Amino acid sequence: MNWKLYVVFLLAVLQYTIVQGQEDIKLGFVDDESIIQIMLIRHGEPDLKKDGWVGRRGAEEYFRDYDSVNIIIPEFLPIHLKPGEVKCVYTSTLPRSSHTAMVLFGEGFDYCPMYMFREFERRVFNFISLRLPLKLWTTISRGLWIIGINQRDIESFRKAKKRAREGAEFLDERAMEDEKVILVAHGFLNRYLKKYLVDMGYELKVDGGSGYLSSSILVKKK
Repeated sequence: MNWKLYVVFLLAVLQYTIVQGQEDIKLGFVDDESIIQIMLIRHGEPDLKKDGWVGRRGAEEYFRDYDSVNIIIPEFLPIHLKPGEVKCVYTSTLPRSSHTAMVLFGEGFDYCPMYMFREFERRVFNFISLRLPLKLWTTISRGLWIIGINQRDIESFRKAKKRAREGAEFLDERAMEDEKVILVAHGFLNRYLKKYLVDMGYELKVDGGSGYLSSSILVKKK
């Protein structure tokens, strides 16, 4: 392990911006020309009801709404980006991703929505019509999709992972060119982007988990 990277990220901690009157801190890039950096952010909380018991049609409606709504405006914005620090803020083409980016960074940046960075697809399993908790519908539907049972008319898990690998390669190419790259995307996609970037030699220096507005930073020596 390169000791210089530890020094760099120790300095990064000192560069965190503390919001006046709050204990929260904002995460940002490190000023170090010897490394390239990629920040992955998950979208904010979608503005729709996410609990209750529903039947299959109610679950299908929820899935459609989830892919069409904006996010709830958060009280605290956890990411700090300096003006001109990145050439483009990459997002997916889904509203919850692009709206999150605009809420976080405002109008002073260029935004580049890309279909490649949409969330892994899902569909409601259709072999029962019981009323179930929404979370159970989403969990079972995703689990069946992963094992290949629930993927009719949508992207398969294998193809989704291939797309994530291609996304990681794209981010690496942009980082090699621009030094700092930021993507506002989705939970499952970001999980696999991190995995593939680590496989490509990146080090996961900040792992923010998978919650709403969570962020992670990966770095690699030039």
